[in-house]
Amino acid sequence: MKTIIRMAVISMFMFLAAPAWSDKAIHIYHCEQEDDATDEALEAIASEWLKAAKTMKGGKNLKVLLYFPIAVEMGEHDFQFMVVAPDFEQMGAFLDAYSGSILEDIDDKFDELAACPDSAMWEAVAVK
Repeated sequence: MKTIIRMAVISMFMFLAAPAWSDKAIHIYHCEQEDDATDEALEAIASEWLKAAKTMKGGKNLKVLLYFPIAVEMGEHDFQFMVVAPDFEQMGAFLDAYSGSILEDIDDKFDELAACPDSAMWEAVAVK
């Protein structure tokens, strides 16, 4: 999660380039769970993170999803942490407010349970 500041710059560019017809902005982190961390502990810290995120500019409508595989080999990644915003405008506002926020402290707690070295910003487009 420490790569969030670097991703803020990328998301700013994506915000400017996002087409008007996109449905959602999705930031997916590929994470490696520490051996002594439980799924329940990850869910608890993700819930704390979301609660704090919703108080920030652009964060009111955020959703967080944890994806745990049940029938697949994911290689170096144990799970995915996904942040979903209704659009790139809200995602951009949220990421602009991230630096120096309470979320950086929560990230430190999350880092004790998992490392998320890779991430990507996605544009979700509904197929009709």
